[in-house]
Amino acid sequence: MSRPGFYFLVCPDAELIRMRVRDLLEKAGLSGARRKVFWGDEDLPEAFWQDLCVKSLLDEPKALVLRRAHGLKVELWDKIGRAAVNQASNVCAFFCLEAEWIKNKAPVPAALTKRPMWTFAEKNDRIWKSPGLDEPGLAGFVRDWAGQKGLDLGPGALAALCRVLPRDAVHARLELGKIELAAGDSGRVLAGHAELIPPHGDMDFFEFMEALTRGGGTRAWKRVLDNHLEPDKDCLLFPLVRYMTGQARSMWMLVCGEEHKVRMHPYAKKLGLALATRLGQKRIARILDLAMEAESAVKGGERNPEQALEMFVADLSGLFALENPDRTARRR
Repeated sequence: MSRPGFYFLVCPDAELIRMRVRDLLEKAGLSGARRKVFWGDEDLPEAFWQDLCVKSLLDEPKALVLRRAHGLKVELWDKIGRAAVNQASNVCAFFCLEAEWIKNKAPVPAALTKRPMWTFAEKNDRIWKSPGLDEPGLAGFVRDWAGQKGLDLGPGALAALCRVLPRDAVHARLELGKIELAAGDSGRVLAGHAELIPPHGDMDFFEFMEALTRGGGTRAWKRVLDNHLEPDKDCLLFPLVRYMTGQARSMWMLVCGEEHKVRMHPYAKKLGLALATRLGQKRIARILDLAMEAESAVKGGERNPEQALEMFVADLSGLFALENPDRTARRR
């Protein structure tokens, strides 16, 4: 087989790196290669050097992915450079530089750019750079997704999606999965479908709310604990109170047959009605009570925001975990 060689992937988004590795392996006819991941912010084990330099007896193609390689010391780059000269012919290596870009400049260590292996990679088009899902990057990401799924982007759909999609590839793909379902058999994505995507920011609302409406669980509580460990960020409590208050009012109108008063995408209405029916009127009203109690407890000095957040999430988890008592009674 031809010598796969090595690549430098300069991007802060791990999912985009994963996708690029996949594409490069497919292009080289190595999509079936066995992948092994190592980490540059840990001591490189002997297995890394063994896999890089020693050809397997069965000539099995291997893909070595060295994550977070931007933190490697100079002497390690020298050692890797020497090893790359004798790299096994069945190995394709990917060195991932994942630091955040500064003022649109790729954060490549200066010491690395002076090494022969970087010069070789430059001359042979073995360096891929991406700042992540910035404005042009996100637009390309959505176009590629639509092309892969065979979907048509209607007028204004691309711009609408780019305004609301989160700027990391993992969460963007999750949200686009909802858009694909909403497009249905028509295969056409409309600008209005963007209304299905909730506000994100740093709160990861989609994952958090999905876990919460399923009764809490470890994912929801992990998000609460992570918020406690982020002293430089605002407490999740008040955005959550505002969000749940708005959702409770919408669910109340939906369950009371006042759908025409709810300004929401039809697909989102369908999901909201299912949740509202499961909860029932009493528990929807209870959400409003809990939101008011949580906010009042902080403003009145009874609890700090972190304590109020824990209590609010615990109470909401209890509400969402139970089945609608009215429906249970009817079945009996």
